[in-house]
Order: sequence, then C-alpha cells, then structure tokens
Amino acid sequence: MHQNASLFRISTITSKSIQSFYGRPPEPSKGLFSRIMARIRAERDLLMLKRRVAFFCVAMAGFCAAIVPVFGLMRSELARSSFGNLLSLLYSDPDFVIDFWGDYGLSLLESLPTASIAAFFATVFVFLGLLKLMMRDTESIFSYSKFLKNV
Repeated sequence: MHQNASLFRISTITSKSIQSFYGRPPEPSKGLFSRIMARIRAERDLLMLKRRVAFFCVAMAGFCAAIVPVFGLMRSELARSSFGNLLSLLYSDPDFVIDFWGDYGLSLLESLPTASIAAFFATVFVFLGLLKLMMRDTESIFSYSKFLKNV
C-alpha cells in the first residue's frame, strides 16, 4: 500500500455505485465508431503507401543497376560510329560545314546511335519518374503519421 493511501478507501464505495458499475456498462461516446473506422482506414492507407514506397525503392535499385550497362552500351556505340569524326569536322573545317550544312546534318544524324541513346534516356527518365513517385508517397506517409498521432 502507498504511504499516503487511505486505510479505509474501500469503504467509500457504496453498494449503489457497485450496482451501477456491474449492472449496466457505460455508453460509448457519440462518434466513437466513426473515429475507429477512420483510424482503421488511415492505417490501411498508410500500409499501402509503405508498400508502394518499398516497391519504388526496389524498382529504383533495378534501374540504377540498369543505367550502368546501358551507359556502357551507348558509349561503345558512339565510339564505333563516325559521329565523333563528323563532329570534329565542325571545328576543323567550319567553311565546309557551312557550305554543305544539309548533307553534314544528315550525316551526323545517320551516324548517331539512336537506339542506345534512346535506351539510356528511357532508363534515366523511368528512374526519375520512380523517384518522383517515391518522394510523393514518402511525403504522404509523413502526413499520415502526423494525422494518426492526432486521431
């Protein structure tokens, strides 16, 4: 027993209070059910957001791993093509480029390895899109966490 506790505390409980306690349970407050359901919905939404963020993290790791070989492919394709030689012609003989600018432009476009460049940029853009979605969902997770602390 606590040192400041009353010795006869139990005697202050009357038989009427015992009957009211055991006879009829107290009524829940109004709106309790809706608050509970809102909390359950918020918890379910938070779980879905966490799963989406986990999926985006795994997908981003995969695309990070894919960027390296795709960049290597693009670099080797650029080295094999005559794009660098044609581009250096722009600085070594600009008069020739000005005289035959149409043919020069078409030659540059023909020697450009478009498939590997498109694959590289597609990988980068998908990675950036996943990053954007992950950041949006991460922000939503923090707002849901603040909401759940207040509910």
